[in-house]
Amino acid sequence: MVVESVFAVGYVVCSATAILAHVADRSTATATAGNFWLRVASITALFAVLRYASLHVYLERAVRNAAHAEPFLNSLHPGQIAVLLTLVAFGLALGGLFLFKKKLPKSVFIAAISLFVLIMLAIIHSASLYVTGAVLQAKIGPTTISRVIEATALFLLATSGLAFAKMSPSTAPI
Repeated sequence: MVVESVFAVGYVVCSATAILAHVADRSTATATAGNFWLRVASITALFAVLRYASLHVYLERAVRNAAHAEPFLNSLHPGQIAVLLTLVAFGLALGGLFLFKKKLPKSVFIAAISLFVLIMLAIIHSASLYVTGAVLQAKIGPTTISRVIEATALFLLATSGLAFAKMSPSTAPI
């Protein structure tokens, strides 16, 4: 439970830095990125609640049960279709992100990649793919590869929010 609380605090910190980046005064060139930071704050706040209350475990079980109701190739169930459509949607979003990379501030691009990694990590855990047990849950000292990836993505997300807020001429008070 302590680890879940630590990660929940990490998500809250990311949400706070995203709000800071959202309210920062921006030039017209980066003004459209403000809405992005508000979405990041919403998503990370939701993840913080899920992690703190350990609700993500129940969500993962529900998705796993829906995905494994019958053999995957025999019959597609709504859970399997939802996982596939989610993977396709995030793949398209990632493709669009790389397509418009030159128009985005570097901090927004890094934050988007970090958020993509966090969401894909949650989807992979929910789908209980082979890579989850074999690779992501492998131990590195007292922790797992999955937690190292999650902590790194949270760190990058928080620092990108701070970098975006810092690049504005003046930052609005929180």
